[in-house]
Amino acid sequence: MKVAILMLSYERFDTLSKVLPSNMVHAAGADLFVLDQGSTDPRVLPFLKEYAKEVFTLPDNVGISKGFNFLLKYCYDLGYDAFQFIANDIMEPVGWITEKVKHLQAIPESGMVSIALADSGYCTKRVNGMWIHPGHVIGQFIISRATYEKLGALREDFGMYGPIDLDYNLRCEKLGLINYYIPCLRAVHMDDRANDLYGYDKAQKVSDTWPEFINTVSRYEDRSNCHIPNGEYTINADQYHVQ
Repeated sequence: MKVAILMLSYERFDTLSKVLPSNMVHAAGADLFVLDQGSTDPRVLPFLKEYAKEVFTLPDNVGISKGFNFLLKYCYDLGYDAFQFIANDIMEPVGWITEKVKHLQAIPESGMVSIALADSGYCTKRVNGMWIHPGHVIGQFIISRATYEKLGALREDFGMYGPIDLDYNLRCEKLGLINYYIPCLRAVHMDDRANDLYGYDKAQKVSDTWPEFINTVSRYEDRSNCHIPNGEYTINADQYHVQ
């Protein structure tokens, strides 16, 4: 399985310089694609280029969905079989890509597959011989090419940040896919002590967009609305309809 690792970068070199080498040494040959969103630290770009197959740059921070949607479409067009989302501040355990690929291959109905940052409290279930903790997931998740084809893009109408991963979890569920953590593995969030490190206040962004998310959840009862071909076309647009 050919895996593309998709990473958004913004400043924070001290954390990045610890996390990225560790993650990539255990990446099992996956290719890294990075979109840097306006870093001004002169150390960031040269460092990224040491590890990435390609590095794209933007002059400004456009947020999570818009950046990842660009990388998703780009790597999809290159023919990758799976897409692993990563941040610049989460350190994965040994074997992280290998284990995720094993699960994707064993469980074709996989939606979002992640490694938990803490005990999820989810029950343990066995599917096709693989142990999983099914439920909504956060963190650095992977999706298969087939899942991307079913769901399409991340919603961009939340702006720079919002309940983006929760929305994708829900759309996966509505289309009969299973979201889950891989048991017995743990990732570590290295640096989440201050919201201003991201270029915006994460908590405030979620708070601002949460009512919008709740008000549109019922639209997913019509499963055709779960597929969003482009992040700019959202379920909030009256003219949007899947033929």
